[in-house]
Amino acid sequence: MPHVTIPADRIAVLQSIVDSSPHAVRGGWSCDDLQAELDSYFGSAFDDPSEGIGYFFLFLVALIKGCDFVWEEGDPRYWADPFKQKPFLIEMCPPRWDARGSRLKMYDSDISVLMSNNINRAGDYDPSQDPRNAFHLAPAGRRLEGRDAYYIFVQDGPHAGKSLSGYWNAGAEGGEGRRYIHALEHDPATADLWTFSDYMSGHDSGGTEGRAIDNYTVDGTHQGRMDVTDGKGGQYVQVWPEWNGYYNQLFQPRPLGYQY
Repeated sequence: MPHVTIPADRIAVLQSIVDSSPHAVRGGWSCDDLQAELDSYFGSAFDDPSEGIGYFFLFLVALIKGCDFVWEEGDPRYWADPFKQKPFLIEMCPPRWDARGSRLKMYDSDISVLMSNNINRAGDYDPSQDPRNAFHLAPAGRRLEGRDAYYIFVQDGPHAGKSLSGYWNAGAEGGEGRRYIHALEHDPATADLWTFSDYMSGHDSGGTEGRAIDNYTVDGTHQGRMDVTDGKGGQYVQVWPEWNGYYNQLFQPRPLGYQY
């Protein structure tokens, strides 16, 4: 999944965000400089949330320059390590009745919305029918309920550089209201925070492990866990307030080139 998957008009928007930033982003950064600087955020365990703002702008510069290091996949066989500045696919934990999970992608309606795609069943895998987005973690410089908090950025496509946030759709599903997830131009003053659990097994997952992904408001209020409540594929991804232990609340970070 090369960096050319970011459209030119989106690159222009990212450049305008960097150019208008009140934070000094000096010219002349090489990709090696950017990699060293961005790596330091993950290794230093900084505790000043304002430092995360600097990470965001440097990450945008790396996307604009097309630096190869932001596309390094790690071990392509199985896992990506999202905590070591590796891009990753977000995949639902596979259920007992299928050997694969469903990968997540941003789709556009009135606004961008995160969905689980509806890929073919086991034995019929077709990469052309597996739409997905690459994502990237940015440390927020906070700990919430004992875990490091992150922003989740979309890394490719027309929403590259935006961060994921939940939104309350009061008119959905006959008016009952659900908290869906969309991509917004990143603003650390309002952006949602996310934490990742250790690997665990859901009781309906056939023993397959995954991570629970928890959602928090900018002030640290817990809103629930990422969930695909209505099934495996072709569904809205939601922030669900309760842990139910099923596979559809567990997710696996996959390398960009991973295939079943």
